Amino acid sequence: MAKTGTLAERRRFWRAHVKAWQASDQGVTAYAREHGLNPKTFLYWRQSLRRKERSSTKCNGAKPLFQRLEVVKPPPAEAPMRDGCRLHLPNGALLELDRLPDADALARLVAAAGALGVAPTVDAP
Repeated sequence: MAKTGTLAERRRFWRAHVKAWQASDQGVTAYAREHGLNPKTFLYWRQSLRRKERSSTKCNGAKPLFQRLEVVKPPPAEAPMRDGCRLHLPNGALLELDRLPDADALARLVAAAGALGVAPTVDAP
């Protein structure tokens, strides 16, 4: 195939040939010659498609490194606040709060930390 068409079209063309070659009992050179393809170009596209497949698998199949956290408005200044707290995470991270938020906000914070795959412990200073 000449360098015509969009990149997506060329990928489809070569992906179809790579799949057909895999289903055959032929070596790369024999398959390429039988189908009027340059063996070096065939090998280039086979490697290129393999790399693309690996990179998309890493992104799509991997566990995310970060978890989305929602930032909420703090309660009004007149709301009663208690003493601060510390959250010790099993991975060694420490989250210190100057003031203890209301129970709902603390529950959301603990739930968010739990979603990261760690179970926090809460200490009131």
